[in-house]
Amino acid sequence: AAHLKRRGLAARTERRGGLTCYRTSFRMSEDPGVSILIPYRDHIGMTRACVEAIRDVTRGARYEILLLDNWSQDEEAEGFAVEQGNLPDTRVIRIAEPFNYSRINNRGVEAARFPFLLFMNNDVFVSDPEWLRTMLNEALADPGTGAVGAKLLYPNETVQHAGVVLGVGGIADHSFRGLPADKPGYIANAIACREVSAVTAACMLVRREAFAAAGGFDEDGLSVAFNDVDLCMKIRQAGYRIIFSADAVCEHRESLSRGDDFDESKLARFMLENETMRERWDEALKRDPFYNPHFSREGGVYRDLRVIDPADVRRVSPPAPARFPAAPAAAAPKPRRRQAG
Repeated sequence: AAHLKRRGLAARTERRGGLTCYRTSFRMSEDPGVSILIPYRDHIGMTRACVEAIRDVTRGARYEILLLDNWSQDEEAEGFAVEQGNLPDTRVIRIAEPFNYSRINNRGVEAARFPFLLFMNNDVFVSDPEWLRTMLNEALADPGTGAVGAKLLYPNETVQHAGVVLGVGGIADHSFRGLPADKPGYIANAIACREVSAVTAACMLVRREAFAAAGGFDEDGLSVAFNDVDLCMKIRQAGYRIIFSADAVCEHRESLSRGDDFDESKLARFMLENETMRERWDEALKRDPFYNPHFSREGGVYRDLRVIDPADVRRVSPPAPARFPAAPAAAAPKPRRRQAG
């Protein structure tokens, strides 16, 4: 609290349950506006539920909704687009092209009118009125913050995303996947807002100037997978920070709208995008500065300790024993006279 006062930041601190861990709730007065970009293709019922939840619960922040229609074919798609386009602060942008997540969102950014961009999947659902304001306040508290990611939970109330760790399980992996929502995790990293290397674009707030400095999403090399990790790494390279906001919590029904990355028709593309990330970020992927190197990089984020291959250990001669001046010999103790009685 004293630190926040010295910095002149309007905020409240409170203890998280019985833990020696604290929540900082920023109370920023600025309301610059957020453009919420939601790509969709068919799955109209789910997309409508996603958008209606935003409108029903969101408080405390000005926003617009841009629905990015990627060639929907459902019978109800046209009616949905007309319906949504007639609502206040909502636009539908039709992108009649093969699926390319990066390009769809870059097109949406071109049409967005606010200085903050919220990339959101149509299978993410909000229920906390403060979710957007919480993310926005994290960004406004520090002009050096380029992106803020939400904490995402599966419908069974376990963690789907609590930040991204580089180089784990291949290119990157989500922190604390499968951990019960209320568990603190390793040194409370699952419940504390903290700096990370990357967050998922399933629900990610980005400062527009940071997005521009990073050159946006990579449409050519990363059309589907890892484009959010790549964007975060470029944002960090441009000098900004990435923050995981543990207090902005949403439900994520992961990838329901486009299926699994690993079916046969998509495997070749997925492997190519793996290789693109390795070629581009090889050195950065070897060590995430926010992940303890004693933990495994194969999987089980923040759970399994690393197994060291003896062949990788540098063999060095043990250091010579330190030489100190000899201590003076201790004098022999004097015999004690027995006392009579």
